[in-house]
Parts: sequence; structure tokens; C-alpha cells
Amino acid sequence: VYKRQAAGMEISNHSYSTAAGWYIWGYIGQTPIWRWAGDSDIDPDEDYQFGFYDIFSQDWDQIAYDAPNYLIVKSAGNDRGQGPSYAGTGSDPPVDGHPDGFDCIAHQALGKNVLTVGAVSEVLNYTGPASVAMSDFSSWGPVDDGRIKPDVVAKGVNVYSCVGTGNSDYDTYGGTSMASPNTAGTLALLQKYYQDLNSGTPMRAATLKALAIHTADECGSFDGPDYRFGWGLMNAERAAYKIQEDDTEQNVIDESTLSNGSAWTRDVTVSGNSPLRITIVWTDIPGTPVLASLDPPDIMLVNDLDLSVSDGAKSTYYPYSLDKDNPSNAATATSKNNVDNVEMVYIENTTAGIYTITVNHVGTLSSPQAFSIIISGINEYTTPPACASSFTSPGDAATDVPLDPTLMWSEVGNADSYLLHIGSDGGGSTTPTNVLNGCPVGINSYDVTGLDPNTTYYVQVFPQNN
Repeated sequence: VYKRQAAGMEISNHSYSTAAGWYIWGYIGQTPIWRWAGDSDIDPDEDYQFGFYDIFSQDWDQIAYDAPNYLIVKSAGNDRGQGPSYAGTGSDPPVDGHPDGFDCIAHQALGKNVLTVGAVSEVLNYTGPASVAMSDFSSWGPVDDGRIKPDVVAKGVNVYSCVGTGNSDYDTYGGTSMASPNTAGTLALLQKYYQDLNSGTPMRAATLKALAIHTADECGSFDGPDYRFGWGLMNAERAAYKIQEDDTEQNVIDESTLSNGSAWTRDVTVSGNSPLRITIVWTDIPGTPVLASLDPPDIMLVNDLDLSVSDGAKSTYYPYSLDKDNPSNAATATSKNNVDNVEMVYIENTTAGIYTITVNHVGTLSSPQAFSIIISGINEYTTPPACASSFTSPGDAATDVPLDPTLMWSEVGNADSYLLHIGSDGGGSTTPTNVLNGCPVGINSYDVTGLDPNTTYYVQVFPQNN
């Protein structure tokens, strides 16, 4: 790996891990032989290796730090709920992740500079977080210091895949070992697209990781990240639009460096029509593992950058954070995040004006720290938006549509927002107005309520920016 990353390798996939918790050692006929990888002297019921930043995590972070254009993509593992039928009886430890499914990611997947991928079912038509179904095996965080893992999720259930028995042989598999290469391949295409638009110059690994996280579809029960889905479902189309937007419309992907004692700032123009989202990621210096113990709280972050945003009214907005001691709770955004080398500020309701983005640091930077930033929701475009190419749900001339449908249309990369018209008037030749007449919408979907049965409705969408 060292030789390959030194030679310019940009992405690698790793669908394997070192055993932790319960694992199958072998078989007698069709019967699995189960073994437990934990240390009973540390804890008889839980393998301390889950969530523990160890030498494997440290080594991979060092490789990534030494090769800033090289992104390591790692499967989160399939440990959640894993164990024999007798697990938790007598003196045998309970299944991995007992009792609530959390804290069952181990080893390399806990690296700060690694993109860790969990597995979900295929999503053919995303209409919201409820569209994304978690698999029954994908490992969940947190890391012992509270960091967010996995980073993203992707399809890893019933994946049609090539197998090694022959050059034309295929089979269907499930596992984070399928979700991880799915993601790595997607990232390779995005990296190639970026290079095509930027004279062959690659994104830093931190930039590519930030892009994947920033453009992911929301998952889970609450807004923001969680320890089950990470930052959300990988969305290649939205990520590609973001690359295109940066190349042709406005500066929304940036790479910079923070020196000790300094701060990076940027004023951005916001129209007030759509949310503002800013994500930073940096490839951090490897942490120092502590002595083996159960859930040590020692923070592994070395260079602690801090992202914040202020508006004209001098309100300050902070990045998301999660509570490792209450892993099922919703993310909060009320203070600085001092554990993650991924930070995101999301302001759902903005007002027109100038917002100031600030990146500074806490403590001393041991060396100048490169960081990457991705921005959505600003309105500094240089050309007007294109037309939305199609409605995705419901389709044109659809029948038997629910009376409270969710309208979805193709996203327009250089649109700040959309003006939505709905009505039974207009006849399809003039703008409909009698249900909604130019309602501003910040995203490419809208929940309609109270339509009448046996009625034909018309919908018209106008993408807009400054």
C-alpha cells in the first residue's frame, strides 16, 4: 500500500477486517464454530476492540496523512447482532452490539482519515429519510471518543456481483463488503469527473470525502448525522452537480491550509430561499492509542479545527455533534465539535444577506493543517439556471396519484431555489395558479396536501438564482 500510494494511487477499497467480538472460526459440516475475540479480563461481556482506536486505526491514518490525495474506503463491518444462538447465556458474552446495536465497529474502520461505509437496502426512489432501510447486519458506531462512524451508507443488500469461480460468473451477496466497493467505484468516477474539468488535477482525499458526506441523502429518525447511517446515503448525482457547479457557476469546493494562530474566513451571499450547508474535512495527524480498556474517552483528534458561521444579525451557528453516551439521540448544533475531523454547519432557515464562514482552531496546531470545504445554498452564480429536465415523481400524465403526494423534479445544479406553481387551471398551456402561485421552494421536492379526487392538476417549476 505504501508503494502504491506513493506512486499516486487515489482510491482503494478494503472489504475486510480483523476479527472482533463474535466471529466464525470454521465449520463442522454446515455447522459454524463460533469464537469470541474479546478479552474477558477487560470485560467479560463486551469486546473492548469495538470503538477502540488501536494501532490498526493509527497505521491507516498515517498512510492517509502521508498521501493527502489518497482516500481509503473501508467497510464498516457486519458485526451488529452477530453471535451464536447461545450468546448471552451462562458465561458467554451477548451478541455484538448488545443491547441496542451500537458500538460494534472495530479496527481500521475507526480511522479518522478513512471513509467508513455502512450497508442499506437499495433505494430506487428517494423521497425522504424513510426511503432508506438499514440492513440487519451493518455495524454502528460510535467510536469511543464520540466520533461519528460510519461516515456514509450505500447499497449493500442483495447486490448482484461478480465472483471468482469464472470470468463470467455472478451471484447475489449482502454485506458492508458490497457497500464499500460500491462507494469506492462511485468516488473514482467523481474524482475522474473533477479531473476532467480541472486539467487533470485531483481532489485531495479530504475534499472527496467531504463531497461524499456533504451531498449524501438524509437518513435516520432525525436531521443531521447519527451513529447508524453516518452522514447519509451516498448520492453520486448530487455530488457530480456540485463538481459541475464549482467548475462553471460559483466557488463551492475549496482547498486551503490553516496555520497555527490563524483563521480562515469567507463572506458568502445568501438569498434566503434555501438552506445553507457548509462541510469541512481535514486529514488529521494520527492519534495515539491508549492502553487497552473498555470505552476509553480519550480524544484522538490532534489538530482541532473549528467551523462556525455567523449572519448579519450576529447569530453564530455551530456544527453537528453527537453524544456517545446517548447514541440514539438526535445530533445537536449548539457548541464546538472537539472530536471529529468532519464538521458540518446546516442552517435550514436563512435570511437574505451576507453570512461569514470561519475556520479556526483550538489549542496549538502541531503543523499547518490542510482542510477542504464544500458549500451549498449560496447565491453567487454567474449564469441563469437551466430548466428542470423532468418530473421524477409523479411522472407526466400519471393517474391514481395520492391526494397528498410528494412532488419531485430533477435537480438543477445552478438553481438557488424554485418557484412552484400548481393548479387545476391553465390547461397545460399557461401557468397554473389556483393551488400554489409561485411558492418559493429551496429543494427539488414539495409535499402537496388536500388535492381533490377525480381532478387533473398541472405543475410548473421555475428554477431561479440571482
